[in-house]
Amino acid sequence: MGKAISIIVIAVILGIAIFFFARQSNAPSLTESPIMTYSAMPSASVSVIASASAGPISAKTYTITYTSQGKLDTSNITIKLGDTVKFVNKDSNLHWPASDPHPIHTICPGFDALRGLAKGESYSFTFNVAKICPFHDHLNPRTPELHGQVVVTP
Repeated sequence: MGKAISIIVIAVILGIAIFFFARQSNAPSLTESPIMTYSAMPSASVSVIASASAGPISAKTYTITYTSQGKLDTSNITIKLGDTVKFVNKDSNLHWPASDPHPIHTICPGFDALRGLAKGESYSFTFNVAKICPFHDHLNPRTPELHGQVVVTP
């Protein structure tokens, strides 16, 4: 009887060891890259430059405002290559301008405020690639009044 109990105990220990070993071999290694990484919150004033080129001397800055009614004052804008669009939040709610598609913001890489802007804060982005850049409010992606597009022409 004592020998049977010893065999059962050993079998249980081996089963547990095999179970844990199998789980660890399927776990991702510490050197694998995660799909998405997060970093510390950016400072209150966010500015992103799409590339190191300065753009044309006549570059302009256009402003799109989140109004106190929680809507965009301009949703579609056409600009020239090298121009900057500045998003200003005059609403009491946070707004996070970012390139489509939600939530990965990849149509116009870099066009992403990376966080919600509080009332009085702004985010600027210089467009250095001619293309259509649809955008949305990352915090309110299903609100049509907070969608728009920046058409960047050569």
